[in-house]
Amino acid sequence: MELLVVMAMIGIIAVISAPAFLNFSRASSMRASLLGFSSDFRDLRQVAITRSIRVKMSFAAGGPTNTRYVAFESTDGGTTWTNLLAPRKTFPRSLEKGVYFQSTTYTDIAGDSDSRPDIVFFPNGSVTSGTVVLRTDWDIAFNNYSIAVGPVGQMTTTKSHV
Repeated sequence: MELLVVMAMIGIIAVISAPAFLNFSRASSMRASLLGFSSDFRDLRQVAITRSIRVKMSFAAGGPTNTRYVAFESTDGGTTWTNLLAPRKTFPRSLEKGVYFQSTTYTDIAGDSDSRPDIVFFPNGSVTSGTVVLRTDWDIAFNNYSIAVGPVGQMTTTKSHV
């Protein structure tokens, strides 16, 4: 009899805590996407400075299928671009499941053929300025992260619920 009471209590606790755990898991995925993207951003800027080359991050924005981003390098000042061979990272990379690039103020740079928005990192440490918005359709406290990038590579993140 005591065993049935204990099992019933465990069942009740599991039913009550399941939504909270799911919410926590989804919020963690959103934060992991933000941190991963930010880390890759900083690494690509460092590669541009260290190698004295231009590096760009290309991605597509606009909906739930836009989760991947790729990196390219140019040793001739941006005339030609080749896949970046970066230490410790392989590209293309993806945001966490359920998280996508919603929008951006970046545009496609002239001279490449991918027609995707590009963030360009220069050998002097400067970066093209703009904003990238990461979003998820999950109903979590902060399902929208806006990442503003300044000309010297400073990133400012604003979180919101949309």
